[in-house]
Amino acid sequence: MLVNKGLNVLLLEIGPKWDRNTIFRTEHSWPYEMPYHGLGRPGQYDGLWKVNAYTEHLYVHPRIDRYATAPGTDFHWTRIHAVGGRTNTWARVSLRMAEWDLKPKSMQDGAGEDWPISYSDLAPYYDKAEDMLGYSEPAKGWQCCPTETTMLRRLQPAAVKSSLMKGGRKIGIPVIPVRKAILLKNRDNRSACHYCGNCDYGCATGSRFSSLDAIIPQLLGRKNFTLRTQAAVHRVLLDPKTGKARGVEFIDTRNNLTYEARARVVVLGPARWSPRASCSIRNP
Repeated sequence: MLVNKGLNVLLLEIGPKWDRNTIFRTEHSWPYEMPYHGLGRPGQYDGLWKVNAYTEHLYVHPRIDRYATAPGTDFHWTRIHAVGGRTNTWARVSLRMAEWDLKPKSMQDGAGEDWPISYSDLAPYYDKAEDMLGYSEPAKGWQCCPTETTMLRRLQPAAVKSSLMKGGRKIGIPVIPVRKAILLKNRDNRSACHYCGNCDYGCATGSRFSSLDAIIPQLLGRKNFTLRTQAAVHRVLLDPKTGKARGVEFIDTRNNLTYEARARVVVLGPARWSPRASCSIRNP
């Protein structure tokens, strides 16, 4: 949006820009083709979320690049240091908030307060976002899954899913197909889904949404957009006269040199890096 509005945008990415044709090399690997049938050595992946023999080359290993924690405590979060981040391996499920989500006091149990906006206020923006991302599975008008206008055609359910839906209808329990950010027809150098079912391992055809495949290609080559990879943002820099952000300090992970990027507006990143960079303003 910022680029389309004509602003000069610098995107700093801590990791590299992947080639989807080569990086997702285990997407179609069968267990018999993997060491230890893809399970790893005994205990190798115990306690790790999403990190396994199929994905270890994609994620930052939490036992190697550890978080600093208080004595006697442990914490890890599954991270990807690459353009697109976790959008490269998510399961593609993405739901809309319904009217009753926004009105808990008047439409649910009376607890909390109603939002000052309604579903009708959000719907046009949902339409725009989903048209850009590319969605499948049109809803059936259920209250918990509002009707969309931008959906592509429906994914063909597997036999077991068809049986489940049929059984649900017999006993009066609706089984609603989950909405996914998956293409079912070719679009913008992204191919239609080929039903391999391994979204968590990445997607060499770009059928699922990721910013690597759906957003970045549209920006590269634009005069007012620059992508700098291998740039780890360290902290936000303040203007001593105004007390406002003047830019960020980042480290080039290839040579460990420190650089400063000046900007009128500083837009931070994901949930973990934003407070980290903000807290480092006066405590580098």
